[in-house]
Amino acid sequence: MSPEHGTKPANKAPTEPLKKVDLNNASLAELTTLPTVGDAEAKRIIAHRPYKSKGELVTKAGLPEGVYHAVKHKVELQAQRQTAPRK
Repeated sequence: MSPEHGTKPANKAPTEPLKKVDLNNASLAELTTLPTVGDAEAKRIIAHRPYKSKGELVTKAGLPEGVYHAVKHKVELQAQRQTAPRK
């Protein structure tokens, strides 16, 4: 039996997203789990949806290059889901 048997790997920091965050559908809370993205940046991301490319975070949403480089490997793009109109 190996000495490692029964040991667990170290947990990631709680602020690290476990999966990629979808720019076109993520909630405000999901977006703020990304590094260097606070409420203001998350609101800008939401306001400028939909995105066709990750680079539009800079060109369309006006986020700084540093924010883009911090999150580009942690985000993905899916088709924007349609929501039912609120009554």
